[in-house]
Amino acid sequence: MGGSWDSDINDCWENCYGRESQVTNQLVKIVSDMGLDGVDLDFEYDVTPKAVTFLNEVTTGLRNNLPAGSEITHAPMDPDIMPNKPYYEQVLKVTGHQLDFLMPQYYNGYTRPVIDGIGGTGSGSVSALSHYTTIVDNIFGGDPNRMVFGFCISDCGGTGSNANGLQASKIMTDLALTYPCNGGAYFWVAEHDTAGSWSSYVGSTINDLASTGCFHPPTTPQPTISPTPKPIPAPTTPVTPVPTPKITQAPTTAPRTSAPVRQPNPDPSPMCCEPNENKLKAYNECTQYYTCSWGKVLPNLVGPLDNGALFDESFGNWNWPSNFVCYVDSCERFSPPPTPQPTPLSLPPTGSSPNSISCSSYNKRKFCEGASCVWSRILRKCFDSKLLCSAYGSAKHCKKAKCYWNKSSSQCLKEKPCKKIKNRKNCQKNKKCTWSKNKCS
Repeated sequence: MGGSWDSDINDCWENCYGRESQVTNQLVKIVSDMGLDGVDLDFEYDVTPKAVTFLNEVTTGLRNNLPAGSEITHAPMDPDIMPNKPYYEQVLKVTGHQLDFLMPQYYNGYTRPVIDGIGGTGSGSVSALSHYTTIVDNIFGGDPNRMVFGFCISDCGGTGSNANGLQASKIMTDLALTYPCNGGAYFWVAEHDTAGSWSSYVGSTINDLASTGCFHPPTTPQPTISPTPKPIPAPTTPVTPVPTPKITQAPTTAPRTSAPVRQPNPDPSPMCCEPNENKLKAYNECTQYYTCSWGKVLPNLVGPLDNGALFDESFGNWNWPSNFVCYVDSCERFSPPPTPQPTPLSLPPTGSSPNSISCSSYNKRKFCEGASCVWSRILRKCFDSKLLCSAYGSAKHCKKAKCYWNKSSSQCLKEKPCKKIKNRKNCQKNKKCTWSKNKCS
């Protein structure tokens, strides 16, 4: 979704302010009707208080209403997303955790990586790498997978920011020295990618960089950046690396009833990953989390937080303790077999397996279905089997599941009770009901 930009005579964004619900509903309908991947908000207009409200409410509305698996991205201009700017402080810090990707436009003249190099300044006000790092660290909790580097092919001569395929490949190669597992690149505009020459050249570079893996530290570390291992893509990663679960900042507002801050356990359980597992896993009584990247445990722990928020593994984000039940993988299935004892060991219950993994631990549809579990598009969670109507606890979810919501008992039923059926035809359709004396019973 785009429109006018700062200083443009077209002020179409103004007509959207105050109509956030209508805009959200229209976007959700378009995505659903056309089977699109999601929505990108390309906001290049004045970031006023009304604009902040619009961006936050539409982003949240889309996240709550788009079909499961849909992507939400923002593509702001680089000078707008600096510390102390409204877009940075009041939008990204509030709803940035709901974005799948942030796509800064590094071609507006504020940063000039084509002229200065990714880590240099001179023509630009700040280096692109410094700008990139500030967002990675402060908005995405150190996860560069959600940052997509923006280029302009030939429309940005006025800002000295045009980048041909060779120049863009050089910038992405330099970026990979600090962030081997970044979110890739995008470009403006498709019309100027003649015969796919720019995208094929840069895409090939990104593919080659991704194939080297992400465990290798930067060969030329930047003095202001601590090179920490990042999640790696599979050996045959496409141009855009496989998305990993989101790493986001903790809630910015305290819960209504704050619980005492939970202290880390001095002797926590071990860390472990399933083969080829890509996931953020709660650790140390949920006060921290670690990363499983293609079945390997990355060494850097994140947390604990000072505000008392705990890591909720079910959706890969920090959450208030009152909102969920902490779950930490004990990793017992990876422990060496116990030393034989004189007395026989107790057997696990019939039907259980020491290597079984709860379907509820998967928070992405592809991982859920890959484990032969059932993904609920309505609840956006993973379950062991198809849900019965009784599993839905709200009228909204019940109706989406094509079940019947009983208002009097606040229960979701498989079908409408006989006494609620008002006509003979529908009554006779239900084998459990009988039509008599103009009533269904």
